Amino acid sequence: CKIGDEGAKALCEALKTNITLVNLKLEGARALCMALKTNGTLTSLKLCNNKIGVEGAKALAAALKSNITLKNLGLGCTTIEDEGARALAKALETNTPLTHLNLEGNQIGKNGVKALSVALKTNITLTNLDLSDNPIEDEGTRALAKALMSNSTLTDLKLSGISIGNDGAKALGNVLKTTTTKLANLDLSRNEIGVEGVKARGKILKTNTTLTNLDLQVTLGSRTGIPICTEGARALAEALEINTTLSNLSLGGNKIGDEGAKALGVALRTNTTLRNLNLEGNRIGKKGDEALIDARKANTELNLTLKHTFDHLYHPR
Repeated sequence: CKIGDEGAKALCEALKTNITLVNLKLEGARALCMALKTNGTLTSLKLCNNKIGVEGAKALAAALKSNITLKNLGLGCTTIEDEGARALAKALETNTPLTHLNLEGNQIGKNGVKALSVALKTNITLTNLDLSDNPIEDEGTRALAKALMSNSTLTDLKLSGISIGNDGAKALGNVLKTTTTKLANLDLSRNEIGVEGVKARGKILKTNTTLTNLDLQVTLGSRTGIPICTEGARALAEALEINTTLSNLSLGGNKIGDEGAKALGVALRTNTTLRNLNLEGNRIGKKGDEALIDARKANTELNLTLKHTFDHLYHPR
């Protein structure tokens, strides 16, 4: 819904004295910040797809410094940019209840992420962070990875479509090597990681014991992202023969072909923990299909997605 300034002000007044509301989702609210300073029951606030801008983010950050109940904050596509991210980062340094923060699609670049990274070094409550579709690139990713080396609370990190290359992928890989990390869900889809980055990730998966969900897919019908190809699939297959914690792996649109499928098939015969494998749109032919289907017979707990209908949309021949 879309509410005007007067409606938002009235809502704020109501929230100041509200003692029963525990969940609020408004797609059109801009003026709730003052209410957050005094409201003692609100736990979830979603303002996604509203242009609150930098000033709105600053006001919200000021409210968060004194709010003690809000756990889930959705600010996806709200045009807060680097300056707004820096303001929120300052709030994260002192705010304790917030556990889920969505900042996707906000034109946050390396400077905004660097500020957020500083906050993550001391914040001990945030468990879920979504920074997808922001121009963070390798430099911002390296800063984030450095912060995560000492962070032991973040479990869910979404970095889809942020232009990560091999350097950024390697930096995140170093995080997964640490004994302090609790990262269980990592979304790196629609990035520029490619073969070399995936090879490095494969080596890490051989020893990592926290990651359960990994998304490396290339978006259907889009040119976004670099496929891992056969060589990358082989590297992941080697890791899957040893890894005992990964349960969900998405490799859609990665051009792995028959040989990559065969390598994964061999790994799936011995891997007993992977439960869901998405290989749709990978230019896998009859021989690759047969190898995977045979492996599925030996691993009956595996849910295997092999849709080839849209291969031409992923990577036209």
